[in-house]
Amino acid sequence: MAEHGTRISTQKELHEYLFSNLRINSADLANLNPERIVEFAERYRSRRVKLLSDVIIRLKKGA
Repeated sequence: MAEHGTRISTQKELHEYLFSNLRINSADLANLNPERIVEFAERYRSRRVKLLSDVIIRLKKGA
């Protein structure tokens, strides 16, 4: 998800990376299914992908 060497360990850091560095549209990201993203996180044992699902859930609550 992040470039090699990019340390992302919190929702805040991931939020900053997605929206400032990658310039992803928050409305588009909020359209993703966070439950499906959690499935990916569990299957690939990825903490960063789990953080992504958490960011999406927060976006949906704020929408």
